[in-house]
Amino acid sequence: MRALLWFVLVALPAMSVAAGDTVAVVIFQEDRPTVLALENQDRIGRLAVEMLASASYEAGPAVAEQGWLEAIRRPHLYVTFVPPRAVRVRSSATGVATAQELQVAEIVMRIVGEWPDYILVRERETVRAFAKYGPREAEALRDAVRIGGTTR
Repeated sequence: MRALLWFVLVALPAMSVAAGDTVAVVIFQEDRPTVLALENQDRIGRLAVEMLASASYEAGPAVAEQGWLEAIRRPHLYVTFVPPRAVRVRSSATGVATAQELQVAEIVMRIVGEWPDYILVRERETVRAFAKYGPREAEALRDAVRIGGTTR
């Protein structure tokens, strides 16, 4: 049922827009989705990308997969990009951070407590988890989500 609801609220509007970059943002709280106004979706999508780009740590695949499953069961922010958005990240699991370009199709972030522990990203068929993001970028995203009528 949740997948069908997602399709109706997010995928159909995204597909109906003329070819170009489309961002869709849904906030899930108390098992209910909230779709934001279009101008807020663009802003929150941009801020989520900026927060991801500020991350300096990447966790392993097991953490990413488990984190995704846990995040979607709790209040979370869900951002999807059609087509996938190119995002440059400088991160490392250990040692020196290296630059890499991701093709981000989806971003999921828990929005409870001092959210999120990880910025969870779906790139092609892979889920990745990034952390140690910039506090300025995180605060800007938190403020934008509050503008969208939602609180932590």
